[in-house]
Amino acid sequence: MTGLRITKADVARAVAQGLLREEQAAPLWKAWSERRADAPDAAPRFSITHVLYYLGGMIAIGAMTLFMNLGWERFADSLLFPFALTLIGLAIVAAGIWWQRNEARLSAALRARLPAGWRELLQTRHESLGTD
Repeated sequence: MTGLRITKADVARAVAQGLLREEQAAPLWKAWSERRADAPDAAPRFSITHVLYYLGGMIAIGAMTLFMNLGWERFADSLLFPFALTLIGLAIVAAGIWWQRNEARLSAALRARLPAGWRELLQTRHESLGTD
């Protein structure tokens, strides 16, 4: 988003049109000038730095594509099934640990989203079982 660029000629035009009084224009322009000196032109620009940044990103994506392709050609499907099982197992373990650490907060949040009748039913069931 670019800012509105106001020049001294714009302020003089506003005075000529009667939108500002002359005694208002000078302090207003002085305040704007001081503010601009504190934060010089903050408009977005496109420079060689941006080109190099995105070029680096494309090179990284290309390298990942190349190495994944070479790895796939070398190992083919032989490691895919054990790798998938390992990832599923790690995800289940991580979810279990996360649930244990946050069980009270998650249970309260889930119960708060239930309709009132269901909450009463759950509370009655927990009381009859003698649990929390």
